[in-house]
Amino acid sequence: MDEKHLFRAHIEALRSNQWTQHAWITLFAERNTGHESGHLAGILKDLGKCAVYMQPSRPDAQKIQRLGSNARDDVMAKYMLEAQKNPGFFTDAALKTSYRTATRVLLCQNAVSYMDGCISSNPFLYKMSNREKFEHTKAMLEEQLSRCRTWSRQQTYDVSAPKYQWSGKVDATGAIQTGYNDDLAITAAAGFHFWPQAMGGVLPGFPYTDVGMAHIANESGETKSSF
Repeated sequence: MDEKHLFRAHIEALRSNQWTQHAWITLFAERNTGHESGHLAGILKDLGKCAVYMQPSRPDAQKIQRLGSNARDDVMAKYMLEAQKNPGFFTDAALKTSYRTATRVLLCQNAVSYMDGCISSNPFLYKMSNREKFEHTKAMLEEQLSRCRTWSRQQTYDVSAPKYQWSGKVDATGAIQTGYNDDLAITAAAGFHFWPQAMGGVLPGFPYTDVGMAHIANESGETKSSF
């Protein structure tokens, strides 16, 4: 229940801010996290002017086989309907590399800034004013970003190709450290990666129709889907 309490408090704060009180709110959450994006999406149904980003999943051979059809187009159509029921976006090692690239480009261009009156409504930061909560969260984000680095994952087999990961849970040598978090950094970096695609009308799963932005998608009014 704690994450739901936190989530509702943040939505209420957005609705009370003069700059965002009438804006559409889009839930953009990573799947398979402690925040349980599916439960958060359910909360939005009663809050009004809220939409959910549902990124189409990659094909899963076992799931497709369970659909029980030999026609590839039919199988993929059914799979897409199933996949689009899952709120949020997925993250893997390859995508984190893309997050890193987008983050570095924007930061090097000085293209990232904080909105005046930034909102940090965390109800678990006791005895802090809203401004103090924001400064605390901002410091955590910047500390996590400064710690993020690329590191090589241990090979599964001697003949396996090395895999590389981008993470803020490591020290200067690339060793995973207990107690290190990078949730704020990864969420921000994912936003830097996906948001330009969303605003360009080419992000599959973005709720363009719900928020009245279908005109920026492709000529058919739908985003381009790809795996």
